[in-house]
Amino acid sequence: QLLTRIIDSSQNRFTDAFLVAYNESVPFYEKLGFKNLENKTYNQQIITDSLARERKDYPVYASFMTKPINKETSRWYNRMIFY
Repeated sequence: QLLTRIIDSSQNRFTDAFLVAYNESVPFYEKLGFKNLENKTYNQQIITDSLARERKDYPVYASFMTKPINKETSRWYNRMIFY
């Protein structure tokens, strides 16, 4: 309930919720509407690669997950600027 309330109260400030979940907890977050940040787009691939360099436990123990919370705005990874 706490996580749901935080997400609901953030709809006007953020477009997405993002978290790093230990693989055992992925089903819990999926029930709340989170999905694995898979390598579907170029932007997602770059972001996943960048995050993976920082996380020594990815992908063996952890998963990157995201959930849209403001559907009126484009997803955060589509607004990223890469140089």
